[in-house]
Amino acid sequence: MGGFGGEFMRLGKSLVDNKIVWKLFIFSIVFILFFSCFAFFYVDTIRAEPTIRIENPGLDSVIYDKTPTIKISYYDVGIINPDSIVFYLDNIDLTSSANVTSEGLVYIPSSELALGRHTILLTVSDTLNNSAVKSDSFNIASSISSVEEDIGDINPDDDKEISIDWGTASQMVFYSVVIDSVNKLEDTNLFIANLSISSADITRPTMADTTLISFGAGYSITYTQNLFIYSYSDIEFLSNGSSINETNIDSITLKFKIAKSWMDSNDVDKNGVRLLRYKNDGWQELTTNFDSEDTNFVYYSAMTKGFSLFALVGPEKLVEKTSAGGGINVLLIVGVIIAVIIIIILLLFKLGYLYIEK
Repeated sequence: MGGFGGEFMRLGKSLVDNKIVWKLFIFSIVFILFFSCFAFFYVDTIRAEPTIRIENPGLDSVIYDKTPTIKISYYDVGIINPDSIVFYLDNIDLTSSANVTSEGLVYIPSSELALGRHTILLTVSDTLNNSAVKSDSFNIASSISSVEEDIGDINPDDDKEISIDWGTASQMVFYSVVIDSVNKLEDTNLFIANLSISSADITRPTMADTTLISFGAGYSITYTQNLFIYSYSDIEFLSNGSSINETNIDSITLKFKIAKSWMDSNDVDKNGVRLLRYKNDGWQELTTNFDSEDTNFVYYSAMTKGFSLFALVGPEKLVEKTSAGGGINVLLIVGVIIAVIIIIILLLFKLGYLYIEK
């Protein structure tokens, strides 16, 4: 090969054979790779907004404490700006009355709140001016929602289904119970009470109380350590005025529903919802099945051998957020790929697998 092309190729080969040039080139490539990786992660970091979590009361929850403890946590990959935190309760700025830290906020009303619906709103920013806003609402009721059903006699293997009529009671959770008895049960009654989350005098369920086995083949998701409680319920089943021994029960199916608005607000995965039963001073996970869903609710059923205190829980799913700077990241990736290709070609020249004909 002659002319300008040949001279250019010979110059390239001489540069490859020059050890100093080779070392400088490798150093440059390593620097470029390091800088690209740093920039790749830094671009996402500087654009990420703070995360806000309203821990108590829960979204659209019904509570019975007129001076509830309002607890909100927030975190950021950078640094939270403490002067940016503003807390509203029912559109009133109560930031100065709350206990505010770099990790969260706690507020307890100095006087009783009125019955009915209340709204919470928090705004927070980090030192890079990335801001976030979170709102929530809860309801204060005058009494615990409860219902009692007179069932009558249940014969063995009847698979007796009891539809729960809550009337106008708020926060209905369980809507049907199916009981398959071993022996005849006479003059039976079913009692269900929805308990205030803040008043349940038990150990709060944690992720350790759940296995979070997938509902379907091939289903996989990563969870955070946040386990949200939708409701506590106390269920009693009586025969002739006395609690029924579990040996008289073959199986019990509890059917319940959960509001989609609660799942959306807390990033709860509908496939991870579980019904837990409190027994022997601990929580036991029950086999929970997804049944169906409509516009407002997701419907489930769970199997149990007896009645006691139950908790409906759902895990927060871990979602990887993508930043608005995706175009920059793509260019960085393309640049890294090109650099790797150049290194491979030069190595092939160095090892003699590629050569230039003279």
